Parts: sequence; structure tokens; C-alpha cells
Amino acid sequence: MLSLAGDDSPLVRTRLALALTLVPGGGRQEAVLALMADEDLDVSRQACLAAASLPTSTEVVTRLAGKLDRGSRSLQHAAAYALARMARRTEDTTANALARRTLQDRARSKDPVIRLEAARGLRQPRNGSEEGTLKRLAADLERLIRIEAVISLAYPGGPPIQLLDGASSKDYHLVQAALEGMARNGDPAVIKALSEIAVNPGPVPMRIAAIHSLRRVGPALAAQVLPIQLWRSDDPRLRQEAARTAAIYPVPANEPIITGLLKDNIPAVRGAAIRAAGHRNGSLADVLGEVLSENHPDIRYALALAAGDRIKSRRGGLRPDPAQEAEAFRILADLWVRGENDSQAFPRLA
Repeated sequence: MLSLAGDDSPLVRTRLALALTLVPGGGRQEAVLALMADEDLDVSRQACLAAASLPTSTEVVTRLAGKLDRGSRSLQHAAAYALARMARRTEDTTANALARRTLQDRARSKDPVIRLEAARGLRQPRNGSEEGTLKRLAADLERLIRIEAVISLAYPGGPPIQLLDGASSKDYHLVQAALEGMARNGDPAVIKALSEIAVNPGPVPMRIAAIHSLRRVGPALAAQVLPIQLWRSDDPRLRQEAARTAAIYPVPANEPIITGLLKDNIPAVRGAAIRAAGHRNGSLADVLGEVLSENHPDIRYALALAAGDRIKSRRGGLRPDPAQEAEAFRILADLWVRGENDSQAFPRLA
């Protein structure tokens, strides 16, 4: 394949550059660099994109940086994309630092695509200068740039103000990015905001995003606060989240809530409650009762997962009880037979 870098056909050279993104190993770097210098725009552009898959090196970063200030916009965009991919790698090397500095220097570009790649490439800023650049990009006129900057600012110990501002935005996707990023931040102000968004009236998708983040950043707090607040909600999606939250951390006060949700009129809610009830002591037959014989696919899916939980005994690393393990295998065998004529595959997959 490498010999094709000198082929007379630009189409062949372009296809080669594309193919070299899929071939592992460092032996392709020389060919990719040669194709980046190709006079044909399509070849050079595709080679820049291919460079994103190369190991980060000073030579590659320097060549890509040289493309940012000359040639067509599409070529500049391809080079910026590759630099952002390299800059986001966790390695702390001279070449990686050079890629990040190069993007930071272009963060004031008039081209929004270049600014967008700068926001992506500076994930988890490593110094105050990078953080300041991202704070500025979080207020950019272009919404996609604001979203990417907020995502990049979401890291442990990072500044919470941009996340809090993002969560109060009227832009759905910016709010989503901020709420998801809050799970990686851990600041007390962020956790408090997540709790309030999760339980107060508002758009349900936003509340669910806050619930997911709160479960990640503070599972014990989520288990104490959310089930009692959500299990009587008029929206079944929130009742489902109440059951899921009750399943992640044992809280005695949630036991009556789990029992109540096992009788919910929505199968998906009952299914989530089955997972929560499955962690109780005793056999699944005693814990779940008549629910074991329900035939709705959502219920059988949840029953299979609950049986699997018993077999794996994931909670606390406890060894499974032999009798309960045998019961779980019998339940799985029964669920398999009951699902043989299903038009939907997910209960049998479970």
C-alpha cells in the first residue's frame, strides 16, 4: 500500500490516505506526511484527516500547524480536526503540548470551525491559560462552540460557574452538556444545583439528565433524596428513575417505595422496581411474588437482569447463596422458554 503514495492518479492517492487511517503501526507516518504535501487538494485534505490516527509527534503536529494558515478552508479544517484529536489525548508529551498550544493560539480565529476544534482539543485544561481560553469560548456567538467549551471545562476540580450557567441556558443541547459535565466536576455548588434541577418542576428530559449526573457524582445522596421525591410523579419516566435510583444504594426508607413501584401501572416502571427489589434478602420468589409470572417483555427483561444480578452478586462482592443462584438459573431457563416466540429480541438477550 505504501508504494501507492507515488501513484499517478490523485484518486488512488486519496483512497490510500483514507485507507491509512485504518492500518495500525507507525510505518505509515512517512506516507501520510508525503500525502499531506500533495499538490492535489483532496489528497492533502484526506491525508490531514489520516494524520489524526498517527501517534502524536512533533513532526506531525508541526506539519498540521503549517496547514492552518494557508490553502483552502477545507484543508485548514481537516488540519484543525487532526490537531484537536491529538491534543485531547491524555499523554503528557512535548508534541501533545505543542498541539494544544497551536489550537489555543487559533482560538480567536474568525473561522468558527477552527474555534470549534480549539474548544474540542483543549479538553480538561492543564493550566490557567487554557482554562481562560475555554471560558471565553463558552461565551462564543456560535452555539456549538459554547457546547464544546462547556464539555471541555467539565473535569474534577474545574470551575463550576460555566456549568451552572450552562444548566440555566435556554438551549437544550447546552443544558444537556452542562448537566452531563456536572457529574465530572464534583463541586458542592454543582451537586446542590443537580439536586434542585432533579426534583423541581421543569422539562423532564433535563430533570432526567440531572438525575443521571447526580447518581454518578453522589450515589448515596441520590438514593436518599430522589426516590422519595419522584416516586409519586405523574410522569412515568420520573417514577422509573426513582426505582433505578433506589436500586443503586441500599436505603431502608426506600423499601416501601420499591414495593409501591412494583405495582405501578407502567411496565417499564415495574421493570425498574424489579431490579431494585432483586437486591433484597431472600429468594426472588419471595421478594417478587406474582411479578415473576408476568409476561410483558419489559417485565421479562427486568426479571432476567435481576436473576443475573443474583448470580453475579455484584453488591459488596458477596458470594452468591447456592440456593438463590440455582433459583436464578431456573428463572432464566423459564424466561428463555417463555420468550421463544417473541418478536422482540431484548428479553432473550437479557
